[in-house]
Amino acid sequence: IKRSIGDRVFDFCNVCFFILMCLIMIFPFWNVFTTSIVDVGEFYRRPFILWPEEPTLNAYRLIFSSDRTLRGFAISVFITVVGTLYGLMVNAAAAYAMSKKYVPGRKFILLFITFTMFFSGGLVPYYLLIRDLKLMNTIWVLIVPGGISVWNFTVMKSFFNEIPESLEESAKLDGANDITILFRIVLPLSLPLLATFALFGAVGIWNSWFDGCTL
Repeated sequence: IKRSIGDRVFDFCNVCFFILMCLIMIFPFWNVFTTSIVDVGEFYRRPFILWPEEPTLNAYRLIFSSDRTLRGFAISVFITVVGTLYGLMVNAAAAYAMSKKYVPGRKFILLFITFTMFFSGGLVPYYLLIRDLKLMNTIWVLIVPGGISVWNFTVMKSFFNEIPESLEESAKLDGANDITILFRIVLPLSLPLLATFALFGAVGIWNSWFDGCTL
C-alpha cells in the first residue's frame, strides 16, 4: 500500500513524540543514578548532572559497609510480609462475622466501625492506646495498629454477602463449624479479592519507609 506524504509526516511526528515521552520518563531515574555516583562538591556545584565529571562509588561503599542497610531491609521485608498477612486475616475474619445478620449488636458494631472511617480519635488518644498496649519501642507497633482497614473490611463484607447461603448451610449439615466454613469455603471463593488487597496492602506497607526509620 502506497503511503502518502501526510501519513509519513504523521508517523515521523508520532515517533518523535513517543521518543520525547520516553526520555522524559527515563530522565528522573537517570538523574538519581548520576547523582549517586558523584561526590558532594560536584553535587552542589552542578545543579544539572547529565554525566558526572569524576564518577565515584563512595556513596555505595558507605551504604553497603553499614549493617543498618541490611537491618533496614530485613525490617521492611518482615513488616511487609507479616503486616499483609495479618491485615488479610483480621479484615477477613471481621468481615465474615459482620456479614451474618444473626450476630448480636451487628448494626451498632457496623456503625461504630464505619464511624472511624470519617473521624479519628486524634494523635494523643492514639499514643495513649499504643502505650497501654505495651507496643512502644517494638516492631509490632508498625503492624498491629494498622491491621484493620475499614475500606477493605467494608468491601470484603459486601463480597461475603454475595456468597450463596446454601453453600454454608450444606457445609453445616456435614458438621462444619464457622471457622471451617471460613477457611474451606469462603476464603477459597474470595481468592481474587484477597489477592487484590494483599497486593495493595503490601505495596502500601513497603512504601511507608518512614516507619522503618524509627527502628
